[in-house]
Amino acid sequence: MSLAKFEVTAYEGQPGHSRFDRLHTIIGYVCGRLDATGIQKPLEELDATITKIHDHKGTLEVHWQSAEAAFKLGQLFIDAWTQIGWEPLLDFHLPDGTVVSLHVR
Repeated sequence: MSLAKFEVTAYEGQPGHSRFDRLHTIIGYVCGRLDATGIQKPLEELDATITKIHDHKGTLEVHWQSAEAAFKLGQLFIDAWTQIGWEPLLDFHLPDGTVVSLHVR
C-alpha cells in the first residue's frame, strides 16, 4: 500500500469534530468513486492530480497540479463535499494562481 504524497491540512481553530476526519472521509469517498470507474490505484491517481487538500473553516480547498486535472476530477470533490452534508463551499486552486470559488446549491 502506498501512502499519499499530497498534503492534507486543516484549520483547527474552532471547536467541534476533527476537520482531519472530514478530509479523510472526502479522500475515501473520492478514491471509492475512482475505484468504481475502474481506476486500479485511486490514491496514486490523486497524487498525480492534486498537491494539497485543506479544510479551512468549512471551505474545502483543493490545490490542483493542472487545470485539466481540476476539470477531470473536480466534480468528485464537489459531490463528496456536498453529499456528506457539509457547507457547499469549495475553492479550486490552479497552478497559475487562479482560484475558482464555488458555492454549490
